[in-house]
Amino acid sequence: MLWGDFKFYVRFWKRRYETKYDNESYSEDIKLKQVKSDFIKFIPFSLFIIIPGAELLLPAWLVVFPNSIPSQFLSEEARYKQFKQMTERRTNAAEKLLYILPKYLYSLEKDESVDQVDRESIKRLKHILRSENVLPTDLLQFRHLFTRYAQFKYF
Repeated sequence: MLWGDFKFYVRFWKRRYETKYDNESYSEDIKLKQVKSDFIKFIPFSLFIIIPGAELLLPAWLVVFPNSIPSQFLSEEARYKQFKQMTERRTNAAEKLLYILPKYLYSLEKDESVDQVDRESIKRLKHILRSENVLPTDLLQFRHLFTRYAQFKYF
């Protein structure tokens, strides 16, 4: 599993080097962050595997650093628990975003420093937010607005 992640990482950077101006997708970005995190976590974890008798110190290490286990070594129960926590955090963030976003878009629309093209995008985004079934994928087309103007400091 770690070997497959390593191959993904190498292929990604090779493709990124060959196609310099190609943007990676959201899923690739998430996968890349997970692979980087696993490699960083695997370095101290590998010392427990290599050094004889060091596995006796592993429970103390996990008490001090509970999230230091690479994802390849997690049980299904631990993966499910992490997934539930992540889903809960995302739901809370989405509720905050739906509360904050209309007010913020209204203030951006009235701001003189915002380009006219971006104001049209803000109007389209406000129209989409008024509909009943808004999906996160609907918001991805407006990511340039979020990266350029959004300042969510307390999220």
